[in-house]
Amino acid sequence: MAATTGYSSAGRKARKRRLCGLPAHECRGDSGGLSPGLPAVKSHATPQEAFECYRAWLLRQGYCQVGGREFQSPGGGRIVVLTKRSRFGALLRGGKEGRHMPAQFPGGAIVG
Repeated sequence: MAATTGYSSAGRKARKRRLCGLPAHECRGDSGGLSPGLPAVKSHATPQEAFECYRAWLLRQGYCQVGGREFQSPGGGRIVVLTKRSRFGALLRGGKEGRHMPAQFPGGAIVG
């Protein structure tokens, strides 16, 4: 007799996903499994993946990383500080039929 895990495949909750905030053509995330209200975005499995995607985009734009989360603009005047890696990105919660939809408390960047 096989052991069960307590979850059926139909009743299993979908894991939460994160948005990095980049346009779909710039994002390295996955485009599947989102609600119809989010047609042109991609999502990431973890906040760290979303952070790395946004970090790579800033570096492609010419920003220079001056700290763990701090990036200086190409002109040298403006500093962009990203949210902590463990909290980065707008949260998507699991919805019906394995799709993801927006949750509360979106994360993002602190610009100053």
